[in-house]
Amino acid sequence: MSEGKKEITVEIDTSLYSVVEEYSASAGVSEKNVVNYLLSNSLDEFSSDYYQLKKGYIEMAKINLEISNAFIASENEALIYIQEE
Repeated sequence: MSEGKKEITVEIDTSLYSVVEEYSASAGVSEKNVVNYLLSNSLDEFSSDYYQLKKGYIEMAKINLEISNAFIASENEALIYIQEE
């Protein structure tokens, strides 16, 4: 194994393995290359989805903070009213 690479063993369902095996044979590429390609593309897609989700949460947090700041005076007034009773 070349330097900079790690080996990982993954158990997959036999039907999924059959799909990889069939594709490898028909495309003339090794099963290792098919799995590496699929894993790499899946991780790229996952990273992209994760980034978009994170970005959305950050944007929503900013909106929530603006809303909270806009109503802090009325919230404080209500709290004073409740504590006086």
